[in-house]
Order: sequence, then C-alpha cells, then structure tokens
Amino acid sequence: MKLEFGDTKLVEKETSLPINGSFSLGKPLNWKKCREQFARDFDEKTDGFFFSHPNGSSDCIAAFVSKTEDIIEVVSPLPERTRFCRTNVPYALWITPSSFWKECFVRRSLFTILLRCGFEYRPLYDNYEDALKSNIYSQETLPAIRRFLFGYTQFTNNDTVLNGRGWRDLFVNKDVEEIRSKLTLPKNANIEKTMIGLGTIWN
Repeated sequence: MKLEFGDTKLVEKETSLPINGSFSLGKPLNWKKCREQFARDFDEKTDGFFFSHPNGSSDCIAAFVSKTEDIIEVVSPLPERTRFCRTNVPYALWITPSSFWKECFVRRSLFTILLRCGFEYRPLYDNYEDALKSNIYSQETLPAIRRFLFGYTQFTNNDTVLNGRGWRDLFVNKDVEEIRSKLTLPKNANIEKTMIGLGTIWN
C-alpha cells in the first residue's frame, strides 16, 4: 500500500538538533526525549505531535506504523488510521495518531515505542520483525507486543493502579499468564478462540 502524506508542516529551523526519538506537541518546539515526560502531555485530546528521527527515515517510520495497523486490523477494525505529514526539516515528522492509540494510556505508551522501532524498518525488505526488536523497550516486552499484535488490544486494569506506569513497566519480565490477564480481545474482534494453543500468548 502506498503511503500518503498530508500537507507539509512548517517548523522553525533550530540551531541545535533534537535527539532522535524525541517528541514535541507543537509550536514553539519543546523536544522531550523521555517518553515518561512526554506521556504527561500526550492524552486522548492530543491532535498530533512532532517526532524527531534520523534524517530521511520519515517514510520508514510511517510504513512501520501503517504495517502495524494492518496487522491489528485483521482482528480489530480501527476507527481510522494514523496520519503523517513531512516537515520542512529532514529530521522531524508530524504524526496524527488514530483514536485507537489515543484512547488508552497504555496504548499511547506502546505507540511511542513503536515509533522508535520504525527507525530500523525498510519497506523494500519488509524487515518488520527485526525492526520490532530494535528498541530496548520492545525487546523487553516482546511477548506482550506479540499478544497485542494478535488482536488482544484491550487493556484490563483489574489488578493494578497505573500511576503513570507505561507499557514497559507493566509488561517487562511478566509471564504468559500475567500478560494474558492484562491484554484481552476487544468487543469488536473478528476472531474465535479455539482449543489450539490454549494458554499460549495468542489465545
């Protein structure tokens, strides 16, 4: 699928470049490298934000997120897709997340991890799995991410108070049972559970 970008967003050129993987809600630019700090500003009402990246990797990031949403949509139809706009500088992308990501704190946290994974995605080779493992936080929570991609995208906060704890804190070093208890199928899921693989990360 060919990616379509929106109109170019204009930003003021900066004297010092942001660290790759930083976030800024808008003008004036106020880059935040720390995902936890950015999480205080990124909520369900956020229209979009700037994301800094290695020069020329905007297409890779957009394609990685698009592929991720393709995978999720096999089981759980999304209300709309995430949209992207290039900017007038080679190191920043404007991102308008789908409401699917915005409606849940844990999904928003995962989304910021996936954006960084997109640095390593190469659409020509479709190295999705390698890109997915390229970030330390995704490596540490790979079983939970895989369950999420199998369609279990509904987070159940039945045994913990979040208190600002994001994706990594909730799923690092967790066993299959803990992950399964926290990530369940949404009501609109197009999948039937079977006895095959019962108790595994995908069932």
